[in-house]
Amino acid sequence: MTLVTVAAEAAPIIRVENDAGLPPAEIESVVKDFRAWAVRVYAYTRSEPGPVTLQLTRKVPFGFYRDRTVLMPPSKDRWEMLDNWVHELTHHATGHDSSFFFKEGIAVHTLEKLFAEEGRVPQTWPQFGQSTDAWVALYRARGKLPSLKQALTWPRYLREDDFGSWQIYNIAGSFVGWYLATYGHAAFHEAFAQEWPEQDSGELERRWLAALAAKKPKSFDPQAVLSRTARYQAYARRLR
Repeated sequence: MTLVTVAAEAAPIIRVENDAGLPPAEIESVVKDFRAWAVRVYAYTRSEPGPVTLQLTRKVPFGFYRDRTVLMPPSKDRWEMLDNWVHELTHHATGHDSSFFFKEGIAVHTLEKLFAEEGRVPQTWPQFGQSTDAWVALYRARGKLPSLKQALTWPRYLREDDFGSWQIYNIAGSFVGWYLATYGHAAFHEAFAQEWPEQDSGELERRWLAALAAKKPKSFDPQAVLSRTARYQAYARRLR
C-alpha cells in the first residue's frame, strides 16, 4: 500500500491509500481533480474542510464512505470517479448525525447541483442520467410516489434490490434541493440536525410538488435509462 498525503490552502487534507497500485502520475492527476471538487463541496454545503482519506481499491464495486474514509475503485472514466467522490465526500462534510433521508438527500443534491454547473447530469446511481426532479415526476405520474412523511421516516437502505430505498435517494435529492432554495442553508442545517423539517410535512409536500410540476421535467422511459440487469429492469416494470 502506498500512502500519499496531499494538502492545499483552503482545501481539506487528502490522505491517499493507493491499494489499487495506480502509478504516481495518475494519483497526482486524481488528487488534483478531487481537491478542486472538494473545495466546491465544502463551499456549497457550508461545511468546514477537514482531513479525509481516499482509499483507492479494486476490492469494492462502487464508492462509499465510512470512518472518515472514501473508498472507491479506480476507473478510466474520471467523471465516474468524480461522481463517487462528490457524493461520498458530502457525507464526510455534512456528517452522519441525521436520518437516512437527509444524509442521502444532501449527498445526491450536492452532486447534482455541482455537476449541473458543468452542464452534466450524474450517470450512475441513483439518477442514471436523469434529474431527481424528473424521477420524482415519473414516480408521481405512475402512482408510485410515497408521501413525504413516509420518505422522511424511511429507516435505512433496506437491501440490495429494494425499489423503495432506491426511490428515497431521488426523492430526498429533489426535496433537499427545493428546501435549500426555498428556506436556505440555516433552515436546512436545522432540519438535518433535528432529522425533520420545522414546517408541516404535508404543506411542504404540496409546495415542493407544485414547484416541481411548474418546472415541467422532461418525461423519459425508465426501461431505456436503467441497466439491463434483472434488478433494474424489475424497477422499470414497476414504473410502467
